[in-house]
Amino acid sequence: QALADLPDVAAAAAVLLEDGRLAAVGVPSPSGSEALARAGAFRFGRGLRGALASRLEPAVLPRRWRFVAALPESPLGKRRDSDLRALFDAVPA
Repeated sequence: QALADLPDVAAAAAVLLEDGRLAAVGVPSPSGSEALARAGAFRFGRGLRGALASRLEPAVLPRRWRFVAALPESPLGKRRDSDLRALFDAVPA
């Protein structure tokens, strides 16, 4: 919820990966899309992590990021951890 509350993020979800690291999947807002295009995914993610650092403990800050146009949903409209984890199995473009 803290990530989705940021102005550069329209929607977000967190998932625990098999290696034990916390990861985040985010849908950038219009201003976030511009920032993502300017800075690139790595720096944009670092900026979001920095914005979260004042609100969350370091242990719960995401270590890995994926930015997508829409959060994956099952055919019934549910968000499944397996779908989110699959985004981190794929090689980023």
